Amino acid sequence: MGESTLASTTVVTASNVIEKSAILSDFNASHPTLLMSRQNSTEVERQNINVNVEYGDSIAKYMRDLEVQFLTDDCLIRHKITPALRARMIDWMIEVLTNFKCDDQTFFLAVSLLDRYFKSKTDTREVADLHIIGVTTMFIASKYEDIYPLKMKMVYEKIAHKKLSIEKIKTLELDILKSIKYKIPNGK
Repeated sequence: MGESTLASTTVVTASNVIEKSAILSDFNASHPTLLMSRQNSTEVERQNINVNVEYGDSIAKYMRDLEVQFLTDDCLIRHKITPALRARMIDWMIEVLTNFKCDDQTFFLAVSLLDRYFKSKTDTREVADLHIIGVTTMFIASKYEDIYPLKMKMVYEKIAHKKLSIEKIKTLELDILKSIKYKIPNGK
């Protein structure tokens, strides 16, 4: 029908003529960032204003509740595994998951599963158990997070170096999932 140019103040459409100034005035009158001054807010707050307006408080409360529910700061108290050994296991997990090109979230989920498993188990876990627990939590996390997850054969041959049996890994996988009540991503 008609032409629209950048210099023009109107846009011609097939059904009607809309003035840009009317559109901008409606937008400016209702936009939440108008109430925020640059002196009293950060750039991040201004960019995320639409996310926070309706759901922000309930999302923050839900996340705080999950954090308290799955607090793992004292997860090693009942076990013979020390924080230093846990740290070495986590370093090794980083190395393994990086070498196999797993997603970053796979690592974070594997560590969460490891800590939540230790927290939920009442019987004492020995230092010798740490390797199979670490291998199995990486395997579970990869299944959940990665598009192409680690295969059992790869876990058995390349990660466990054939020192852990496939049956033990499968049995521990089931035990871990039962211990955390099948709530893989922090109970979501």
